[in-house]
Amino acid sequence: TAVMDGKIVGYIMGEANTGEYGIPEPVASVDTLGVDPDYKRLGIGSILLEEYCAMAVKAGIELMTTLISEDYPDLIEFFKSQNFDTAQMTALQRKLKPESDLEW
Repeated sequence: TAVMDGKIVGYIMGEANTGEYGIPEPVASVDTLGVDPDYKRLGIGSILLEEYCAMAVKAGIELMTTLISEDYPDLIEFFKSQNFDTAQMTALQRKLKPESDLEW
């Protein structure tokens, strides 16, 4: 977490796995990165991401991933500015019916 002026202004969460989604080597992912809107453009997201990447490197991980909806071009640009590139993966989804519609 990032703290300024006695309050939490940013956070990052993720996980590390081996063999996830067909990637054989250990991989870390960024699941959530958030910065208080009043503290944006101060480099907080960059610092959080660099610290998280440094922790992954210490754990022997050489690949960091994240998934971002195309509805958030600013977030995509942020990650590209942090040396992330488009992965050679395909994101798939399946819409699920409400539980009451399922028949077993």
